[in-house]
Amino acid sequence: GINAEYMGVIVGVFGPAEAPRRHEKIDRAAITVELKPAAGQPSQVHSALEYDIAQALAGVISVEKYPCCIIRLVVQVVQDDGSLLACALNGCVVALMDAGVECASFLTSVAVATTEKDTLQLDPTRFEGEASSAFMTLSFNNIEKGVVFCDTTGIVSVATYKKALGFASKVRDATRSYPKRH
Repeated sequence: GINAEYMGVIVGVFGPAEAPRRHEKIDRAAITVELKPAAGQPSQVHSALEYDIAQALAGVISVEKYPCCIIRLVVQVVQDDGSLLACALNGCVVALMDAGVECASFLTSVAVATTEKDTLQLDPTRFEGEASSAFMTLSFNNIEKGVVFCDTTGIVSVATYKKALGFASKVRDATRSYPKRH
């Protein structure tokens, strides 16, 4: 699992396994994500995050290597005090590597919040995120330059987006060598 100061997820990878007919894709693997909240029942927010996670991972996993298969990820939230999407994406990537699922790239996700005065906060808490004028989850892979996945809430100027991109790129650069060591 991944555990930041205020965040924690445990990720299970099931598969690749033979896909049921409703999920089967003849030329590639189907990816499903189930996000379980720390308490209570999943909400529509969780469903949207499941979709976002599956879409981001479709660009990471070598899905063409697993035709007619399904790769199911179950993300159990242990603690959620903000930055859930970034934490879940990072947890999924590490779990896929640990499970031996072949991936085309390694994804690093970073959460950044902006204040009214365009100050940036890396890995914001729930309180910081709710107080922010915008909240972004930026994902990078270890092959291409630039963002490969972005989820934004709020209004962000081009200048602030570029500033956040530079800020988050430093985190990406710090994690770039991780797949080579593991």
